[in-house]
Amino acid sequence: MILSIESSCDDSSIAITEIATKKIIYHKKISQEEQHSCY
Repeated sequence: MILSIESSCDDSSIAITEIATKKIIYHKKISQEEQHSCY
């Protein structure tokens, strides 16, 4: 399995990928897009 983490100033993501099948087992994105949409 591969644990991938991405972070920037306004959002973050995490994913778990199975190496043998190359399939994403889990993915979650946390973003501030909704809070910033009015700007």
